[in-house]
Amino acid sequence: MKTDKLIQTVYSGCTMAADSITNLKEYVDNEEMLDLLNKQQNKYYKLKGKAKLILEKMGVTELCDLTKAKMMAKCVMKMRMMTNRTKEKVAKMLSEGANQGLEDIAIMENLLTEKGEQIPEIALEYRKLLLSNKSMLEKYL
Repeated sequence: MKTDKLIQTVYSGCTMAADSITNLKEYVDNEEMLDLLNKQQNKYYKLKGKAKLILEKMGVTELCDLTKAKMMAKCVMKMRMMTNRTKEKVAKMLSEGANQGLEDIAIMENLLTEKGEQIPEIALEYRKLLLSNKSMLEKYL
């Protein structure tokens, strides 16, 4: 297991999180929540950019294509929002996404640790951002 796989997980997770926020903001009419979502989304974009730069420095030129995953996620979100278009539902879906991100990064971190490799700082930043996102959403659940 190489460190670049973990950083690609950060890149992919940030991409999916930012895209999910874009797709779900249309269901939010609460200005405070919209402001928080915009701030979180900007943090995901920033961390995604940082991950991309690190990968480029490592010589990774091909990033995973998330087109299909993003389309599938958008369809699932639209279906789930058909019957319940509330900010609580948006918060629940984004919290579930953060849980998935935490699970993905934990798997990658465990693989690195088992091989005696150090976990890169960006992975810790990603974990912190996911936990912050979950904490921010709790008040809307």
